[in-house]
Amino acid sequence: MMVIILSIKEKKRENGKEEELELGEVQEVEQEIVSEIEKISEEVKATEQVEVVEEKPKFTFPEWVEYPWMYIKPKNPDLYQSWLQSWGDLLLKWASFHVKHVVSIHDLLSTPPYSKLSVEYLREIMNYLVKTGFAKWLDENRLRVYWKSLEELADYLYNWSLNTGTIYFTPYDLLQEGPEIIKNLPTEDILQIINILISSKKAKWMDKNRKAVRILLPEPKEK
Repeated sequence: MMVIILSIKEKKRENGKEEELELGEVQEVEQEIVSEIEKISEEVKATEQVEVVEEKPKFTFPEWVEYPWMYIKPKNPDLYQSWLQSWGDLLLKWASFHVKHVVSIHDLLSTPPYSKLSVEYLREIMNYLVKTGFAKWLDENRLRVYWKSLEELADYLYNWSLNTGTIYFTPYDLLQEGPEIIKNLPTEDILQIINILISSKKAKWMDKNRKAVRILLPEPKEK
């Protein structure tokens, strides 16, 4: 504002006059100030960095999901086993990518490409995972899938505890604020993981009634 006012006064001095600004001139100055502020505001907006929201990568399905014959159960025993294995492996990879420890027939029926399979075929594929030790039925609709074993999850929890300094917790704490891979687990699995850590002397009970646990720090390595 002062720069603009002074510039007008300077022009008056050049004309050999030293006068105060009249009302009309003041209004003219104010209008120039508003215009300058608007111009600067637009320039700032133009130079501001636009926040880039990174999209989570999408799961990539294998090419064979486009083959129509993969949605028909083979009659040949060898082809049937290969068909079961392909769909079973895909279900495990898909569940791992989405951090799903429990999948249901109901959800799969509304999720491509599984939605192209009949309920009967889905059950056969899920039963295959149960027989091979990678899953167990929680009820007639829901399947607990083991794309990571309980021992691997226990190791993950132990390392996470050390890295974050979270050495005191309860199962409830983990369900609320634990790493995604842990808090998405069924509660009974979290208890099993804690028991694995206690059995391997990586943790101990602080209050067994509250299920409060303390992570034990690793022994220092001898030099």
